[in-house]
Amino acid sequence: LAITVWEILRRKTPWEGLKSDSIKAKVIRGDRPPIKLNIDDDENDTKLSREAQKMKLFLIAIVNNGWSHNPKIRDSFNQIHSKLNSLMNS
Repeated sequence: LAITVWEILRRKTPWEGLKSDSIKAKVIRGDRPPIKLNIDDDENDTKLSREAQKMKLFLIAIVNNGWSHNPKIRDSFNQIHSKLNSLMNS
């Protein structure tokens, strides 16, 4: 899920141009494609509504949480669903 959300946020293919063996090696080493952590990092974000900014921060958190090497730390789909519902109702 995390890499798919990353692709949606960045509108890019992670590690574009690398062969699958190189990507696999990067992931095993713990490398992750970079993600901008701040709303203000993207020039287009100044045009986002407050709700869209909150959603972007939520999605960034999903990516960061989903990249944990320890699966016990990662949120389950139920936890993500619950957090998303809370966000949508706030």
